[in-house]
Amino acid sequence: MQIPFQYSLHIQKEKGGELEHREHLGVAGTDTRRALAEQLCNDIPMNVCSLAYNMKFEKMIIRQLAEQYPDLAEHLMNIHDNMQDLMIPFKEKYYYSEALEGSYSIKYVLPALCPDDPELDYHNLEGIHNGGEAMAAFPDLPNHTPEEQEIIRKNLLAYCGLDTLAMVKVLEKLYEFFK
Repeated sequence: MQIPFQYSLHIQKEKGGELEHREHLGVAGTDTRRALAEQLCNDIPMNVCSLAYNMKFEKMIIRQLAEQYPDLAEHLMNIHDNMQDLMIPFKEKYYYSEALEGSYSIKYVLPALCPDDPELDYHNLEGIHNGGEAMAAFPDLPNHTPEEQEIIRKNLLAYCGLDTLAMVKVLEKLYEFFK
């Protein structure tokens, strides 16, 4: 079982509206699930649409949390049931470009749609550049000094934040293409 320890949300209440960023990063060395589930329920109201990239994975995690915490299950399953997948237009090739190099991973989609923007370049992040690195860094946090832990936590938040900012930018580009 994968134990969720982090999430990032970029909240936009209307198309083109102001972005609000919320994030959660658990405490390494503890069971992070309950705190994450509670914060997720606080950060995502009932009956709103959430976008994920690779919804299947996100829904699996939310369903597991709902099973683990029956008192949060109604809210978690509401999030689950109102989720849409931003990966679909790329996976189904409703949008295709050679710049995608045959992939529909956000790591290919983002630079294909938003080239030459250093703020949106995963290579410009410090320490954590992909999910594998994040999953390795988090459980290793207790093996570092407090100063190193602070840097690693900052890098984890930056990586996860870029993932959700990437979705905002991709959605904006899709709106432009399909006016």
